[in-house]
Amino acid sequence: RSDGAASDVMVWQSSNGTDLIKVREDGSNNLLLGVGASSPSAPLHISGSTTDNNLIIESTDGTNTTAPDLVLYRNSASAADDDYTGVVRFRGTNYAGTPQDVEYAAITSKITDASDGTEDGELGFWTMKAGTITEHLTIDSAGNVGIGVSPAANQVLQVKVASDVNLTVSHDSGNVRLNAVNDAVEVNVPMQLTASSYEFLSGLATFSNGIAVTTGGIKFPATQSASADANTLDDYEEGTWTPVLKKGTSAAVVDGSTGTSTGAYTRIGDMLYLSGYVYHDDSAT
Repeated sequence: RSDGAASDVMVWQSSNGTDLIKVREDGSNNLLLGVGASSPSAPLHISGSTTDNNLIIESTDGTNTTAPDLVLYRNSASAADDDYTGVVRFRGTNYAGTPQDVEYAAITSKITDASDGTEDGELGFWTMKAGTITEHLTIDSAGNVGIGVSPAANQVLQVKVASDVNLTVSHDSGNVRLNAVNDAVEVNVPMQLTASSYEFLSGLATFSNGIAVTTGGIKFPATQSASADANTLDDYEEGTWTPVLKKGTSAAVVDGSTGTSTGAYTRIGDMLYLSGYVYHDDSAT
């Protein structure tokens, strides 16, 4: 029958005249099917007034394969990088004089590389904040996660706190690294965690409450690389030396047959602390 509109309509009604299923053509040769929707606005429009399930997809398959499957398929003859392949929208209304439809959250899928054999994709999670729908979490093709930012290469987790303030988790040769970086992911103070050590790899770490070392001590590199900063403790060395006892300008008078000598030193910057011991058992010489 016709409902008097420009498009033809087929309607299945309940005994009380309520529209249960309605099929219509939208005027552009597109078929619209409404289930519980008297004015369907999509190829499939399901509407209900209760809190029961509006859509159930059921499978009775008894194997361990995936089922039931929900497929969002963008069948494009000209797929390209950055094409979106689907979105799940969470829509509601706002509190206005005349309520408006608002997308409060969404999940998107996007192609990041459409090249044959090297296809990549990413998943985005969006939420409404102060009237703007914003992508807050991204999972890239490598499984890296970005919160507030798309994760940079090799960053397993990247959290953007503010402009040029990011915390990232990366890895290098199996070691985990925590990095404080700017938006360009230039490492400022990376800390590497291995099975037996915690290392600051570069930059300057500031500890406002001091550093407490209960065991193990502080280890400096074997080859010194002192900086020009007079207030930086970066030139430290410990070692041994051999005290030599002489008589006037003559050769050493303490050797393995007449006595012993030993010494040690500690150097911090330009301060040198020496200790030594000489034993000579030949009074004649």
